Amino acid sequence: MRIGFIGFGKMGKAIAKGLKKKVLVYDPNFTVDGIKAKPVDSIKKLLSGSDVVILAVKPQVMDGILEEIRKNETKGKTFISIAAGISIPKIEQCVKGGVIRAMPNIACAVGEGAIALSKGESAEEGDLKIAIEIMENTGKVFVIEEKYMDLVTAYTGAAPAYFALLVKFFYENASLFGLDPVLSKQLMLQTAKGTAKLLEEYEPEQIIKMVATPGGITEQGLKVLEDSRETIKKVLEKGMAKTRELG
Repeated sequence: MRIGFIGFGKMGKAIAKGLKKKVLVYDPNFTVDGIKAKPVDSIKKLLSGSDVVILAVKPQVMDGILEEIRKNETKGKTFISIAAGISIPKIEQCVKGGVIRAMPNIACAVGEGAIALSKGESAEEGDLKIAIEIMENTGKVFVIEEKYMDLVTAYTGAAPAYFALLVKFFYENASLFGLDPVLSKQLMLQTAKGTAKLLEEYEPEQIIKMVATPGGITEQGLKVLEDSRETIKKVLEKGMAKTRELG
């Protein structure tokens, strides 16, 4: 199975890294970064040398890419798009192969990504199977209906940045109270790692009960955090609105 990438930014490279095989790449700004990849100088060459095409460009340039693809033979190929907000029907208008929409997140770079996949009407079960096989090299795959893709984009697609910011807020604020900044960061990173493992075995409510005691320290902090529930909802709403804008 020959795999080609149109666009080779951070996410494209993360996926290619997990494949551990040489891939074709069309990207005017191509850099290798230790990944087995062969650059080509046109979309036509990329398509002729690939059975599976991963569309890993920014959504803002997708229209131009699809128009270029439209000029070429695409029958029998599998197209996997990771461009946020770009719907399957929009891609299907320009290609004759099977279309799969994907939303990975940056944790794919360390093999722990959460990847959502949706199958287009043009795609067969074999196309979905190929997409699953490719993406499972970088994390855990979830097959969903496309109508939920905008939410997932704003949710798991963006969530690594949200989690990272929360962790940063904690360790930076702890250092304001006199704790060594390096130690503060190390403590919080290990706490985040340990909590992630606990969440694989217990429900969030169970962990909260394990830590919090009535009238205790944790309970006081939880009361403050409960006020953030509406803020999280707004984060998702803003993210979904922006995703729809991009399409």
